[in-house]
Amino acid sequence: MNRNTFKLTRASVDRLLAPDPSGRQRLLFDAELKGFGVLVSGTTAAKSYVVQRDVNGKTRRITVGRTNVLSLEEARRKAIGLLAQLAGGIDPKEEKRREQANAITLAEALES
Repeated sequence: MNRNTFKLTRASVDRLLAPDPSGRQRLLFDAELKGFGVLVSGTTAAKSYVVQRDVNGKTRRITVGRTNVLSLEEARRKAIGLLAQLAGGIDPKEEKRREQANAITLAEALES
C-alpha cells in the first residue's frame, strides 16, 4: 500500500493534524475508493474531501466538501458521482465555467 493511501474512516480523518506539521498541503487517498481522499492544509486547520482523476489528458482535483461540514458517507456518495463524471470524460469544473459564461446577466435580462 502507498504511504499516501489509508483506510478513510471518520476516526482516521479526525486524527489527521491540520495544519500539517510540514507546513505544506498533504493529500491522502482512500484505500477503498480510488481517486477519493482528504486534503489537509499546511497553514490552517482546514481539511477537505477531494476527488482527483485524469480527464481529457489533465489531472483534475475537485473539492467535494469540508470534513467539518460533510459526513464521510455523504462525501463518499458525492465523490462516486464526481468520479463517474470524470471517468466519462466530463469535467464538472469546465461544465460549470461554460454554464456561467452562457448565463444571462441581470442587466441583460432587464434590458430585454
